[in-house]
Amino acid sequence: MDNENFQRVVLEKLDGLKEGQVRLEGDVVSLKEGQVRLEDRLNELEAKNATRHLQIEAKLNVLIEDRKSIFEILGRHETEIATLKRKLG
Repeated sequence: MDNENFQRVVLEKLDGLKEGQVRLEGDVVSLKEGQVRLEDRLNELEAKNATRHLQIEAKLNVLIEDRKSIFEILGRHETEIATLKRKLG
């Protein structure tokens, strides 16, 4: 193989490497963009989850307060007897 052929082969290989590098750089950019979108979606889901948690907690607090009021009205023993009757069917 003479010097010209050797240089041509090396340049062809170098061009192939450059093309591969450009493809890889494009893939990295796409992955980074996908990661940002995924992080945005996860943040959105976390915010929704926190909102739902607060709503459930508020409803539970209302139920707890209502239960306390029922105990005060009926008396603890009457309430427990009614609960047992309901469980026994």
